[in-house]
Amino acid sequence: MQPESHANTFEELAQIIQEYSKAMFQKGESQPHLQAMSKMRVLVPSHDGMAKQMERKWKVLVAKPDSE
Repeated sequence: MQPESHANTFEELAQIIQEYSKAMFQKGESQPHLQAMSKMRVLVPSHDGMAKQMERKWKVLVAKPDSE
């Protein structure tokens, strides 16, 4: 289960994800993350495509109201 985190920018979100992924790797629980990355590479094979996908996801995230 992922920890609850809050980010105000894409850069902050990327940092949170990176720290979480490193912690899971150190615990030996990296397999789900590696599988997800492999699926993303198939779905979005180019860097430009990945950037566009991340921009779409960020817009959805920003559009959601705070749950607090």
